[in-house]
Amino acid sequence: MNKLKAIVAVDKNWGIGKNNKLLFSIPDDMKFFKAVTGNNIVIMGRKTYESIGNKPLSNRINVVITNKELKYHDNLFALNGKEFEKWLSNYNKNSDENKPESYIIGGESIYHKYINRCDELYITIVDKEYDADTHFPDPTKHGFKLRKVIKEGEYNGLNYKITLWSKWSLNILI
Repeated sequence: MNKLKAIVAVDKNWGIGKNNKLLFSIPDDMKFFKAVTGNNIVIMGRKTYESIGNKPLSNRINVVITNKELKYHDNLFALNGKEFEKWLSNYNKNSDENKPESYIIGGESIYHKYINRCDELYITIVDKEYDADTHFPDPTKHGFKLRKVIKEGEYNGLNYKITLWSKWSLNILI
């Protein structure tokens, strides 16, 4: 069964943004984000939706958690908190293996509210400290463990790692 996931880019102190903007832009990270979330569902809060230009991301179903009315688009759904909880409950009950994956893409309050409902996190970690005003919750405090470094790289002097974190553990009996 597909579970809720999150995808985020952070600095070394789990910072994700300042003044409703990303702290940095790394082409490999953006390419990874597009590849992972493409043809899937992205879930975001209203401020994140505004920060991407008040338009849905292409080739994805966009779910915005908000109490405000949004301009209609074919691949955009605006849900208030209760509607989203109902949708999430139904999504988790549906065991169709062909259904799209669902990824939380921000912002801070959405990550904090739903991190415990996620089973995997894709986190790009930049080895630099920024003056951030929004932060991703420390996954180690929510039962997540680093499972895999997908890619390491450097861009414009920024060292980064694209990583996968999960809650599950694999016990192999010998």
